[in-house]
Amino acid sequence: MFTLFKTIFGQQFPGKEADFSLITEQFQFKKVSRKTMILKEGSVCKEFFFINSGMIRTFINHDGEDVTTWVALPGTIETSAQSFLKQTPSSLNLQAITDCELLVMSRESYYHLLQTNPVFNRLAIQMIENFYLRIEDRFHSYLFLSAEERFRKMKTQYPFHFDKVPLKYLASILRIKPETLSRLRKKIK
Repeated sequence: MFTLFKTIFGQQFPGKEADFSLITEQFQFKKVSRKTMILKEGSVCKEFFFINSGMIRTFINHDGEDVTTWVALPGTIETSAQSFLKQTPSSLNLQAITDCELLVMSRESYYHLLQTNPVFNRLAIQMIENFYLRIEDRFHSYLFLSAEERFRKMKTQYPFHFDKVPLKYLASILRIKPETLSRLRKKIK
């Protein structure tokens, strides 16, 4: 159940088995089926999710159209950060696009560990830094790069997405039409 998390944790914090045990005690294991809405827009997010297996799509409904902003893969964390941190209604939806196995931590456990466990504190800072860097990078890409440049950059930075994520979601993340994505894939092969 904790094999993937333990591998990632062990790479970042070797020799911290006692901390690993304290942290994993705060997680609950949860299986969710494909297409399950894990968080709906307007709800307050009270948990974050470590993806053990499967994929979670983050999307916003804009003018009646679902706009995928990200697809989180195994070994990563997903949540509605603003809602989780500020306890305000989420502007995002989180949906399992495959069957998923998740490690779920409540907001209360998160803050308890931040206050009591220095190793978790460092882990949380790394998660927040990675999230922030990804958001800032995508913001820059959307403003200044062409569709082809965004495609090339994402393919370099996130190659596993191109192997696993359905094309319609990749196109949405890149802010291009699926047919444009198909054309770019052919051109760049």
